[in-house]
Amino acid sequence: MQNARPGIGLSKIPMDIVLACGALAVLVFSIAISSKHLPAIQLCMFRHWTGLPCPGCGITRAFCAIGHGEFRAAWDYNPLSFPFYAAAIGLLFLPLIRWKLPRLWNRLNVFFWLARGAVLLVVAMCIFGIARIFDVFYSR
Repeated sequence: MQNARPGIGLSKIPMDIVLACGALAVLVFSIAISSKHLPAIQLCMFRHWTGLPCPGCGITRAFCAIGHGEFRAAWDYNPLSFPFYAAAIGLLFLPLIRWKLPRLWNRLNVFFWLARGAVLLVVAMCIFGIARIFDVFYSR
């Protein structure tokens, strides 16, 4: 019987590379598909149950609009898509920073700041979502 070579588990891949690959996939998708070509199906269960938009409603279409330079349409879909898109672009550079600037990487404690930024974006999304629900609710 041959000795089995241990495979590369997901836990052995550095987190910055995993995040960069995920961001790259999202950005390539947003550039490859126009917001006008996305299917007109409703994926949001919150909107399906309540008829009101959730904080994330429109982000996929907004990403695709940004990827095609349709910034006004992206703003109309969901204004918070811009910081999320910028964050996705920023995540692409994490492996490069770790590789080329290891001292900076160690000093910055990158994942601590990423976690803080993610929390701030989620809080902003919740505030935006509540404001948008009130706007839709009161405009009826």
